[in-house]
Amino acid sequence: MNSRKIEEFPRDNPGYGLSRDVSDFAARHHLWKPGDRLMVAVSGGADSVALLHILHELSPILELELTVVHLDHGLRGRSSREDARWVQSLAARMNIPCIAGRRDLRAEANESGRSPEEGARIARYEFFREALEKTGISTIALAHHADDQAETVLMKLLRGCGPAGLGGMRASRREGPLRIIRPLLSSRRWELREFLTSIGESFREDFSNRDCRFLRNRLRHELLPLLEQEYNPKIKEGLIHLAGMVREREDYLRDRLGDTFLQLFSKKEDEIEIDCERFSILSDFEQGEVLRHILWEAGVNGPCRSHFKDLKRLIAGPSGRSMDIAGGVKAFRRDDSLIINNGLSPCGPEHLTPLELTIPGEITVESLGAKITVRQDRRPQLIELNRAVDLNRYWENYPEIGELREYLDRDRVIEPIVARSRHPGDRYRPLLMPGSRKIKDILIDEKISNSIRDLIPVLEDAEGIIWLAGYRPAHRCRVRKNTKNILEISLIPV
Repeated sequence: MNSRKIEEFPRDNPGYGLSRDVSDFAARHHLWKPGDRLMVAVSGGADSVALLHILHELSPILELELTVVHLDHGLRGRSSREDARWVQSLAARMNIPCIAGRRDLRAEANESGRSPEEGARIARYEFFREALEKTGISTIALAHHADDQAETVLMKLLRGCGPAGLGGMRASRREGPLRIIRPLLSSRRWELREFLTSIGESFREDFSNRDCRFLRNRLRHELLPLLEQEYNPKIKEGLIHLAGMVREREDYLRDRLGDTFLQLFSKKEDEIEIDCERFSILSDFEQGEVLRHILWEAGVNGPCRSHFKDLKRLIAGPSGRSMDIAGGVKAFRRDDSLIINNGLSPCGPEHLTPLELTIPGEITVESLGAKITVRQDRRPQLIELNRAVDLNRYWENYPEIGELREYLDRDRVIEPIVARSRHPGDRYRPLLMPGSRKIKDILIDEKISNSIRDLIPVLEDAEGIIWLAGYRPAHRCRVRKNTKNILEISLIPV
């Protein structure tokens, strides 16, 4: 990346030492090359303002083109809006383009049920992807530094994590279509503050960073100072060193498993294809390392045990199933391969194609490997009605259990009948329940895997949903004592 050019930087400049360190760190981790375009996430806080100034000073030497991005979360009212104006003014003063956005996270959190921290993270990356679409810039620089790394490692240790989790944040990783870089990961918080003082630059204080209701803030302001005072004055340095050693171990394992990786999968621009048969004969440890490496390559930040469990189920299951992983990354079982797609291009059929049923009639659902039939019967006394069905047992073991069957009042079903995947916000009143329920909530309560949810057929008539396959039928279409005509619906694996 022309690291030797940093020596051209004036030594009497207040930022010479820190800028040289950042440039050397970037060179070791291949964060950029001459002529690269970078987005720089600037909140207005000291860390991100320092990052912007350092990159701005390096940009003429390293031929970098910068764009500032700032998202107002709307969580602090007037203060948030003033932060946004301040960042835009800073970018204008430095003659750097700026893209600003605003989200009402409080309202979104109330609707989604997410914590403010998780909602803020999701919103940030959605905003970054929108900025990518506007600018074509796929690399974004974040201002996480070495002290943040120490806090991250301690937080993961307290929450419980595998060995890879102790590696903390990486200098470079992918998040779907985005490439995330952290040029300040070897710099300390106090260095960044001293740098801003030396150049006479101000910054915005976010007082929510002192709110100890949040775990990271409790670690920063309570636990780490206690550990430094009572146990180890260099606890942060130890945690930072531990993260570095774990990352070296992970890199070493990837190198040692390199031949295994090459035999197992092939990588294209937007997707990775895994040979399911070869994967199945690996040991559990090797399977875990392969999946960890592949998800990291695809841009999944911190893959967890549930990801591995769902992916192994997808690999062992029939062709056609799919699942959303995280950050736009998707997985899809196709023939003898598992496709991991980073979200930039389609990854096979994610949902059932809507198909219309006549009465009587039959359709074939290719992506599910099943056919659905409907027929009318005038002999309700011969039919076992209102049978209990275990939704989880059926779909988690599909297609081994076999045929699925349900009965409705034919005269209360209004054609046409359509079989499709669930839609956001889908809800209906299941049999004998006091009110309507979201299908999403039903699937969560029944512990249905992500890899299966979008392939469970939802049948609807002209008035709404009449059946979630394997669950209770709609209460309005139930078979009553005076029912004259029965509608029999069957789902048959083929």
